[in-house]
Amino acid sequence: MYLNQFNRFVCMSMLAMNLFGPAFAEIRIDRLELAVSVGSFRVADLDLDAKTDGSTYSISAALTSSGFVNWFTRIRYDGKVHGRVSRGRLSPLHYAQTTVSGDNKVSGSITYRNGAPVQIEKSPPAPIGAPKASIVGQAGTFDILTATYLVLRNSEMTEICDHEFFIYDGTRRVKIELGPQIADEGFVSCNCKYVRIDGFSEKELAEQTEVPFRLQYRPSNEREGWFEIARLTSVTNYGALVVVPRK
Repeated sequence: MYLNQFNRFVCMSMLAMNLFGPAFAEIRIDRLELAVSVGSFRVADLDLDAKTDGSTYSISAALTSSGFVNWFTRIRYDGKVHGRVSRGRLSPLHYAQTTVSGDNKVSGSITYRNGAPVQIEKSPPAPIGAPKASIVGQAGTFDILTATYLVLRNSEMTEICDHEFFIYDGTRRVKIELGPQIADEGFVSCNCKYVRIDGFSEKELAEQTEVPFRLQYRPSNEREGWFEIARLTSVTNYGALVVVPRK
């Protein structure tokens, strides 16, 4: 249950605004610590570490269930990605993840060449006949982890909101639409959409093709003129989804 909601959150986060930002001329190290709540319950913690420089980047993240979720099952996601930086754009080379839910473990990876996924591995493999978006035509898409970092890290005003891009996770293709900036009492916000494109079942598409969510940024305490994520909100079948910094 929660894992699906997190994947949606991540895809929503994938809203890659900084994909078109300034070049990384200096070494930059980021640490993000976020709390995820559904309804009135805190359900998970997300920790992300990233390092970028003028030519390469690497990101690792761990999502661990917490609170009442652990009464039923323990969920943990671990992901890593590395890639190149060119003209300010992050381009993944290899992404890998492992998800453990109770006694079930699923691992997978995506290898890229020239900005396009060329090899997908998943263990155990998806059931025969399960919906799956073709790897063909996915050039320019981003993995979940790269996109999440680009949306949630500290950013300049010009890099916030007002972008759209595509995510491909080896099975599903999703479009992320970030709306224009909205002045919000000292914050900067934008209304966004997570749009299901391909790799979903007919039932999923019939139930909902677009999921609205909202991003809110506040002035950063670390760098003047920059902004940091203050809140990500959406609605799930189990209540409001809220993601906020733990500190």
